[in-house]
Amino acid sequence: MVGVHRARAEYDALMGDLESAQRQLRQAQEKLTAGSPMRQIVTERLSAITAELNVRRNG
Repeated sequence: MVGVHRARAEYDALMGDLESAQRQLRQAQEKLTAGSPMRQIVTERLSAITAELNVRRNG
């Protein structure tokens, strides 16, 4: 299921829907064990999406 959330997040990001991408990555994060390598990957991608969203919001 984590893979589905990650794939949807990437699709949403490519389509420009960063809020949806954030939601998908947060859902993936919730399903992963703290400290796992996959959770770190998801967390890093979530940070990148959040940063891009902040740039768009703040101009």
